[in-house]
Amino acid sequence: MLAGGAGSLALYTVTAHPAHAELLIPDVVFKAMVDRMGDRTFSESGDNIAFTLPTHAETGLSVPATVSVPNSPMTQADHITSLHMFTELNPQPYVADYYLTPRCGKAEITTRIRLARSQFVYAGAIRSDGTAWITAFYITVNLGACAADIFLPDAAEAVRRRQLEGG
Repeated sequence: MLAGGAGSLALYTVTAHPAHAELLIPDVVFKAMVDRMGDRTFSESGDNIAFTLPTHAETGLSVPATVSVPNSPMTQADHITSLHMFTELNPQPYVADYYLTPRCGKAEITTRIRLARSQFVYAGAIRSDGTAWITAFYITVNLGACAADIFLPDAAEAVRRRQLEGG
C-alpha cells in the first residue's frame, strides 16, 4: 500500500510545506487547500479529525466518507466552522466543502465521493479561532470513476499535465 502511494505522489511535485513535517502534500492539493481554507498554517490532525474511508473500494463511483471533529463542543465560542475534502489524482482536487455553525450540534458530515483511482484523500477542518487541521487517508480503488481515466487514457494524461502546469 505504501509503495502504491509513493508511486502516485511521484506524478506530482511534492513539497514538504512547513506545517507538515510528516504529512507530505502534493502542490496541487496544497493550492486547493489554500484556495478553499485560506492562507493559514495547517497542523497535522493528530487525533483532532476523524476521517473514515474504506481501505479498499471495488469501484470509485460512490465511496462512503465521513469527516468529523469529535472533540469540538460546537458552542458559539468554540466550534468547527468548516470541513473540507481534497484528492490528489482526481481531475479536480476539490471534493467537498461543508460550512457549519454551532446549531449543527456536532461537527460531522457523511457523504459519498467519486475517486478516479487509488490515491490519498485529504480532509481538513477549520475551528472558530482560526486553527486549521489536515489529515490524509490512502484508499485502493479497483475501477476508477472518472471516464477519462477508464476510457480515454490520453485525456487523463492531458488533465494531469494541466494540473502540473497550474491550469
